[in-house]
Amino acid sequence: MPSKTLEELDQSFVSDNSENDVYNFTSESGEKPDSSPCIDFSLKSVRATLRKKRPSSLLQNRRQRIPYTEQEMLNLKEGVAMMGTCWQQILCSYNFHPSRTAVDLKDKYKRLMALQKASTKQKRSPKPFSMCEIRRLKRGVKTYGYNWKAILAGGRYVPGRTAADLRDKWRSLNKVT
Repeated sequence: MPSKTLEELDQSFVSDNSENDVYNFTSESGEKPDSSPCIDFSLKSVRATLRKKRPSSLLQNRRQRIPYTEQEMLNLKEGVAMMGTCWQQILCSYNFHPSRTAVDLKDKYKRLMALQKASTKQKRSPKPFSMCEIRRLKRGVKTYGYNWKAILAGGRYVPGRTAADLRDKWRSLNKVT
């Protein structure tokens, strides 16, 4: 049996795969696709295309926001005190608006606690530095450099004084006016 030459093999391969040509852009109906270079990628056309592909259930608006009543707030606080963070159990046990979910209760309680924490947090009233403390601060900076914790530990300062207090006082002492 005579073997085929390389050129004959190449030719037979090309002729066998001519109907599966990768670069043939005709459709099954035989018509060529629109080759217009102008494709509309504007925001309006993209949104319109996306709306066509979405099911109608996803196009519904968000549910209407209903503010919590005082009674609902009390129920929420009492429910957490009694049952902990079992939000679904609190929702079923107490009287809430029918549109409320367990996640709504969790989020509302989280916001309530953040507000309560922020309102109870009191600022420290700044205590003025005495002349002795200022001298100790200057001596501490000469000894320890700008290591504020070491300066605080090495000297006698008013109770409640922090390393940040020392740093701020040093900066205000050395402020160029």
